[in-house]
Formats: sequence, C-alpha cells, structure tokens
Amino acid sequence: MALLSPSRPRSTPGGPIVLTVLILIGLLSACAASTDEVASSTPSVAPRRFDGEYRLISLTVTGEEQPLPASATIEFDTVDGRLVVQAGCNTYFGSFNLADDEAAGSASFTVPGGTSTPCPDEVANQEKAILMALADVTFWRQLPEGIELSSPTGELVILQP
Repeated sequence: MALLSPSRPRSTPGGPIVLTVLILIGLLSACAASTDEVASSTPSVAPRRFDGEYRLISLTVTGEEQPLPASATIEFDTVDGRLVVQAGCNTYFGSFNLADDEAAGSASFTVPGGTSTPCPDEVANQEKAILMALADVTFWRQLPEGIELSSPTGELVILQP
C-alpha cells in the first residue's frame, strides 16, 4: 500500500511577502478613501467660535428693547448643529445653521420642542419673544462684545460668551 503525501504547492520566490505587502496596500487605500468620504460628507454647520454657552444680553423687537430673564442663555453645539435655549422658566431645544464665514453670514434656527413648566405671565411672555425672535433670524455677525443675530423685520438678539 502506497502512502500519498500531500503535494506542496509551488511557491514563487518572495510569494508570502508580496502577498502581505499587497494586502497592506489594499487596506491602507481603503482607509484613506473612507477618511476622505467622511471628511467630504460632514457638513460644516457653524464656525467653531459659536461652540458653548452664550448669555442673551439684549433683545430688540420692532425697534423696542424687550426685558429678558437674567438667566436666559443659548448653548450651541457646532458638531451636531444643535442648540439649547434656557429662556427663564423652560428649556427649549432645536437646531441651527450658520454660514461659515469669518465675521458674518446667513443664519437659521429651528426650536421644535421644550419643557412646559408653568411660568408667571411676565416670564412666559419673555420666553415667547425670545423664541419668536430666533425663528425670524436670518443673519449673524461678530461684534466686539459677542454675536448679533438679526432678522429682516428688525428683531435683534445680542449674545455674549
């Protein structure tokens, strides 16, 4: 009875090394392509200087300065394009988009929801004025004291870091 030994495949000089190098090149190429795709598909939501929390220091509606709760703030998250508005009594959340420019540009805000804590009428009216002004904002610009958000109808919000 004859024993058969498995035949060894013929190898070319440097075969395993060449195969390893080709696999590494393929993996590196795939990683580079996916990094480029992620970078090109991630939109720039807003300039980084908007990151963080800002105090509302001024609100003007149709030329008249409006009273503001002392604790009114807007917090921007430029990575996700999200914002949180602490308007005095309630907390509101939404999204924003600011053109990425050095000192000014277009802007839009959406505030679809929030808490519904009962507030005194004065504070409820202040919250309503803040939300209505944000909904109308179409332009932003950098000021020495902070950021100005404005609308075509005259609403003006001044934010300070």
